[in-house]
Amino acid sequence: MIAIRLALLCTALLPPFAAAAADAAPIPIRSFVGQDQFSQPRLSPDGKHLAVTVRMAIGQREVPTMTFYSLPDLKVESVVRLPVFEVPLGYAWVSDTRIVLRKGREEGSREVPTSYGEVLAMDYDGKRQEYLYGY
Repeated sequence: MIAIRLALLCTALLPPFAAAAADAAPIPIRSFVGQDQFSQPRLSPDGKHLAVTVRMAIGQREVPTMTFYSLPDLKVESVVRLPVFEVPLGYAWVSDTRIVLRKGREEGSREVPTSYGEVLAMDYDGKRQEYLYGY
């Protein structure tokens, strides 16, 4: 008896959901193949700054940049773009204002960037850049 009631309830509820699904617009393919716009968020030790890798459209390419935000208002403090085809692979705060990053080379927009072991240090405003290790 309970199974029959459950089957009748499901049958009664199915048409409205099926009609809503049929009227919905198809999901664009870009939703499935697009790259992440934001990645690698890192909070400074004092909690006043946030470093995020942001992909920005520059010309025909989306270029990964390091963007630094002040907290809590999320105001952009600075944007650091590495030379052409060089990307930040990873970074860490070493003080309240200084960050160390490992950079690599982008071989293609869908390929994993190649690391050559290069390490840089800089202030969050992009100044005082120092080459720490690499060829």
